[in-house]
Amino acid sequence: MTKILNFTIIKEELRKYRVLIISWTLLFSLYALFMGSFFDSFKDLQSELDSFLGAFPEGFLEAFGGSVDIFSTFEGFFNTEFASLYMFAVMILGVYLGTSIIRREITNRTIHFLIGKPISFASLLISKLIGTCIVLFIPNAIIALVSYFASQVFITSGEVAVQYFFTIFAAMYGIEMLFMSVGLVLSVFIDETKTLLLGVGSVFTLLIIDTMSSIGSAPEFLQYLTPYHYLDLRHIADNKELLLPEFLIFPGLFLLFVCIAIWKFRKMDVST
Repeated sequence: MTKILNFTIIKEELRKYRVLIISWTLLFSLYALFMGSFFDSFKDLQSELDSFLGAFPEGFLEAFGGSVDIFSTFEGFFNTEFASLYMFAVMILGVYLGTSIIRREITNRTIHFLIGKPISFASLLISKLIGTCIVLFIPNAIIALVSYFASQVFITSGEVAVQYFFTIFAAMYGIEMLFMSVGLVLSVFIDETKTLLLGVGSVFTLLIIDTMSSIGSAPEFLQYLTPYHYLDLRHIADNKELLLPEFLIFPGLFLLFVCIAIWKFRKMDVST
């Protein structure tokens, strides 16, 4: 195992992204607390909100993890006001960190120092990959705990099951890992700037496609091309569980993209 993993590289990844971990965690923890504190106020306005939201197509609301009765439960409220935005953010963060795993080392020429050590290409990539996975996991775990705390402190009517928060943030971590692997595999084929543009552009494109397919403005089959179909926030809110076996496509694609990245990286000429 020690031949595969280099713990010095893993610790260096954590050190390198410590400011990102802290700032990301603080930002979305505060946002979760803020939205949690407003739930009871919104719930008191349920009838007025029902009339307002009733003017929108159901498909449009579903595209953002909600429905006409989104404010009747904390889970529906949290899906719409927090989880849909957070999911979009983690997809972009995943692409950014995936791009940085190898391509930034090549751009900054620090790759020459790393491969000058007694470490294989595969060990280097896997160690940096695991370090990045930990970087992504820490904020999700803390924000999940803060969100659960907010539901316990601010909600005066009913309780929210801890399984909901565990499931929703496990889903977020899964999609974050998928887009991190997308950024990684793109970065071994094209340069960093193009990878970021293509990766972030794909995130926006997938959101547009999912929204259009939900409201009937695009062929229905297009929804199967977006991750939103396989990560159904409404299903998680109602059932406190992932949509299986559909969700399993995420770890499957993650492993596929990582294997492609390792294969390509071993063939790359990083000596120039």
